[in-house]
Amino acid sequence: MLDRSLVKQAGQLISAIKTEVIESENYPDILSLLEKELILQKYINERISLSVMEELIYYSNKYSTVKTIESAKEKFRNILDRSIFSRTEAQQRQIEGLFRDRNLRKRSSDDSFLHTVHYNILYNWKNGSENDWEKEYRFTRKNYNLLLTNPEKIKYFPELSIQLFYNYLIAVSISGRA
Repeated sequence: MLDRSLVKQAGQLISAIKTEVIESENYPDILSLLEKELILQKYINERISLSVMEELIYYSNKYSTVKTIESAKEKFRNILDRSIFSRTEAQQRQIEGLFRDRNLRKRSSDDSFLHTVHYNILYNWKNGSENDWEKEYRFTRKNYNLLLTNPEKIKYFPELSIQLFYNYLIAVSISGRA
C-alpha cells in the first residue's frame, strides 16, 4: 500500500467482500481480511479500530471453538477405530474425558453453522457407538434440517453437505423412519 490513494479503494474492496467471506465461515480468511482492515485504519479514520479489534477477537474465538470440536472429533474417531467392537474401561474413560470439555457441553445461541454441524456429528458418532439409535437419529436430523434451512451453505461446504445427507440416509435406514 505504498500509494495512499489506493487506501480508500482497498477499504471499499474489503467492505464489498467482507459479508461473503463471513458467510462462508472460512475463519482463516475472515481473520486475514480483518487484519488487513485493521492495517488500513492507520490511513483512514472512517471506522474506529476498536470495532475491528472486537471483530478479530470474536471470529478468533469462533475459529478456536470450531477447531476444538474438530480436534475432539478426530480424537473420538481414533478411539472408535481402535475399539469399534469392544471397549476397555480405559477407553471408556478416555471417551468420557473427551466429552467433558466445556466446548462440547456448552452451546450458545450464536453458534455458527460449522460449530453446530461438527457438534451434532460428534454426538451422532457418540450415540451411534453406544447403540442409542434414537439419539443418533435426532442429532443427524438436526444437521439435515440445518442444511434444509440454510441451502446456501451447500455451496460453501459441498463435501460436508454430502456427508450430512449420507449420515441422514443411514440414520433413517437404521431407525426405520422416513
